[in-house]
Amino acid sequence: LKCFLFDHMDGAADPLCDWPTSHAPSTKLTLRQVLTAMGPGWLVCIAYVDPGNYQSDILAGRQAGYTQLWLVLASSILSLYVQVLAVRVAVYGNVSLSEAVALAFPERWCRIPLWMLTELGVILADLPEVIGFALALKVLCACPLHLGVICSLVTTMVFLCSQQIGTRPLEIVCVFFMGVMSVALLFIWSVVGTDWNAFWSGVTTPRVGDGAWLAALGTIGSVIMPHNLFLHSAAVLSKPLARDAGALRQAELLATADPVIPILVSVVINWAIVATAASTLGGHEVPEFWLGIAGFCQSFPDFPQGMPSGCTLWAFALLAAGQSSAITTTYAGQAIMEGFLHLRVPLWIRAVTTRCVAIVPAFVVALLFDQEGLNSLVNAVNAGISFLLSSSLIPLVRIMGSRMMGNQALGPISKCLVQLATLAVVVVNIWGTYDAAPLAWRSTVSKVLFCYGVGCAFLFVRPIKAAPLDFQKIRPLRGTAIEVRGVGSVAFVVTTPTSVHRLPEM
Repeated sequence: LKCFLFDHMDGAADPLCDWPTSHAPSTKLTLRQVLTAMGPGWLVCIAYVDPGNYQSDILAGRQAGYTQLWLVLASSILSLYVQVLAVRVAVYGNVSLSEAVALAFPERWCRIPLWMLTELGVILADLPEVIGFALALKVLCACPLHLGVICSLVTTMVFLCSQQIGTRPLEIVCVFFMGVMSVALLFIWSVVGTDWNAFWSGVTTPRVGDGAWLAALGTIGSVIMPHNLFLHSAAVLSKPLARDAGALRQAELLATADPVIPILVSVVINWAIVATAASTLGGHEVPEFWLGIAGFCQSFPDFPQGMPSGCTLWAFALLAAGQSSAITTTYAGQAIMEGFLHLRVPLWIRAVTTRCVAIVPAFVVALLFDQEGLNSLVNAVNAGISFLLSSSLIPLVRIMGSRMMGNQALGPISKCLVQLATLAVVVVNIWGTYDAAPLAWRSTVSKVLFCYGVGCAFLFVRPIKAAPLDFQKIRPLRGTAIEVRGVGSVAFVVTTPTSVHRLPEM
C-alpha cells in the first residue's frame, strides 16, 4: 500500500518499492514493483483526452459522422506503439528520447530547430487546456473568459505547491479527473443516443469522407501527442536499474504495460464525444457556435428531470480535462529542454513560462473575439500539432532502427512497418492540408507543404553516425535536474554527477 500511495516522498530510494535493481532479484517480478509502476500511465494518457481532443472529436463527428471512429482507434494504437519505442530507448539505450535525438543529430543547425519545433508543440498543446478551462469556469460560475484564462495560471501554481506531498497523490488526482470525464461524457452519450450500426461500421471500416481531411488531421494531431514521447522516455530513467538483461526486460514490461488500460479508456471517451457529435450535429444545419467546445453542449437534448444539465456535465468534463492535462505539458517541457540543451531550469519557472506563453494568445482571443474564435483557434492548434508530430516521430523511428540501439534495434520487418506508418502520417498531413486549403491559398500552401516534405525527407535519409549506446553503464544525470519518478511524473529536484553520455553543448 505504501508503494502504491507514495512515491519516495522523502526523496530517498526505497529498495522495497523500486523497479528491478541490484537490490532485488531480476528474475522474479514482485507485487511491490508492479504497484510502484502503476499510476504514471494515467498521467501519460491525460494528453489523449485534453480539450484539444474534445474539439477534434466534435469536428470529426460533425464533418464525417461515425466514419472516423476507426481513426481514433488506429491513432491510439499507433501512439501506444511509439510510446513503447520511446520506453525502449530509455530502458535499453540508457538515455531519454530528447538526449537520444541530441546524440543522433548533434549539429547545432539541426538540433536547435528540432528542439524549437518540439517546444512549439508543447506550447500549442497548452493552448486548448487554457481555453477549455476558461470555458468551463464561464459555464459553472459565470466567470468572464479572459479572467478564466488568467485563473489557469493560478491553478498551475497551486499544482506546483502540491508537489511537496509527492507524486503518487497527483497520479490519484489524475485518475479522479479521468473518472469525472468518463462519468460525465458517458452519461451525455447515453442520453443523446447512438446509431449502433453506423457506430460499429465506423469502428471497423477505414475511410475518410469527402471534405473531412481537416477533421482527420485534427484527430491525428490531438491523439498522438509528440511531447508525451519525451515525457515517457524521461520518466523511466528515474529509478536505478541493474544493467542485466532480466532486469531490463522487466522494467520494459512494467513501463509499457502501465499505459495500456488508460489509453483504452481514453479511446472510449473520444468515441463518446464523436458519437455524440455525430448524433446531434451531423446531417442538418446547426449554428456555427455549436461546432466546438465552446457551444457543443447547446446541441444536447433535454436531460431527465432532477439530473444536472448537459452543459453542466460538459463543463465538468472540460474542467477536469484542462486542469489535468497541464501536468503533462509542464513536465514534458522540462524534460525536452534538459535533453536537447542541458538547461536545468527550475520546474516552477518552466511552468510559469510555458503557461504565460500559452495564455497570451488565448487571452487576446478571449478579449477580441467571441467564442467561435476560440473554436477556430483550437482547430488550428490541432492541425498544427499533427504537423509537428513528424519532427518527433521520425527521429524516434530512425534511432530505433540505427546502430545506436545495438542489438535492441528494430528488426527489418518491424523497422519497415513503423517507417511506413510514419510515412503515412506525413502523407496524411500533406494531402489533408492541401485538400482543406481554400482555392485562393493553395499556391502558397503548396510551397509550405513542399518545404515540409523536404524537411521530413531530410530526417528520413540523414545518416545517424552516433556510436552505439553503452547499455552496461549506470546512468547518472548531469548537474542539477528535475528527476522523474515513476513512469510519467516529475517529483524532486536533485543534484547528480556528470552523465556518462557526452551530449552536445549550446
